[in-house]
Amino acid sequence: TIPLDKKVRSNESSPDISTAEKIAFAIEQRIINCELMPGSRLVEEELFNVFNVSRSPVREALRLVASDGLVRIESRRGARVSQMNATDLNEVYECRLVLEGVATERAAERCDDRDKVILRHKLDVLESAHAKVEPGPFFEANVMLTNAILEAAKSITLVRLIRTIAKQGFRYRYLAYQEAPDLMPVSYTHLR
Repeated sequence: TIPLDKKVRSNESSPDISTAEKIAFAIEQRIINCELMPGSRLVEEELFNVFNVSRSPVREALRLVASDGLVRIESRRGARVSQMNATDLNEVYECRLVLEGVATERAAERCDDRDKVILRHKLDVLESAHAKVEPGPFFEANVMLTNAILEAAKSITLVRLIRTIAKQGFRYRYLAYQEAPDLMPVSYTHLR
């Protein structure tokens, strides 16, 4: 059975988020946090029972997660969590480094006083998480800071491009912090 019955960390009550998007978010979070391991099968029947919905939003949710590269859907075989490998990691990070570099430059150019306050706060949260040496909170703080930088860049196209590969990158980053906590200071030092 798929462990998807935990509380979803999202704005579930938002009227702007469809049922399929809520389910997709729940699945994504469990994949990124390594609760659903590479190769794990995602059975539609289990999913619509867990979420108490019809097949349609479950199928749409799986398509959404597949579009982010976290799930592979195969005809007559169903959906499985995508494998992780060095080639994929390198490709994701090559793209991410270039795009996030451009986003950081744009954020520096376009950052207003409100953005500066938000960025300072996110950096303080990251600093606090870094001091505790806890991979989970550090990862979340790192993602929040990255998102604040993207918002400060004020480029819809750039944000859209980065978000298409971000979830794959999050998956590798979360695993790296869990498996090698000594990477947290390296990541933190580059942000300071």
